[in-house]
Formats: sequence, C-alpha cells, structure tokens
Amino acid sequence: MNKKDLRFECTCFACPEQYNVLYNGDVVAYVRLRGGYLYCRCGDTERIYEAWPRGDGCFWDEEEREHYLNIIKNKIVEYYTRRDRYEDL
Repeated sequence: MNKKDLRFECTCFACPEQYNVLYNGDVVAYVRLRGGYLYCRCGDTERIYEAWPRGDGCFWDEEEREHYLNIIKNKIVEYYTRRDRYEDL
C-alpha cells in the first residue's frame, strides 16, 4: 500500500467533518472530527490515530486539514503494512 494511492472521500463537510478513506476503490479507513476530537478508525472498531486539532466540527483551515490528513495517511499505511490487513479486505 502506498500513501499516494489513498483517497479521502468527504462524506460530511462540517459538524462533524468526516471521510471514508479509499484504496483501490475499497474503504480502508474512516476519519471523523467532532467537538475538537479527531480520530481514524480501520475496520469496525480499531482506532489507529487520535488528535485534538484547533478546529471543532471541521478543520480550522486548509493547512490544518492537510497536516492531519497527511499524518493519517501515514498511520493507515503503517497499520496495513504492519499487519498485512489489506490482504484480508
């Protein structure tokens, strides 16, 4: 899995801002920012990343969005590489 092949599909723009993360057309992760709490989940329950950005129900600005979504891309690749989970999708 290569992070350049991950695509964030916005499913809600604000309150909460949330995304499905796609790899080769498959949803491999879910990202949500609500109440100042950001998390990324792979699978049904496993949270692989948590943060408290400046934005509340959406990112403060595009710079903050890019910063956190890039971190999340790295975490997703690390998760699937470490556990070879993509083969199980």
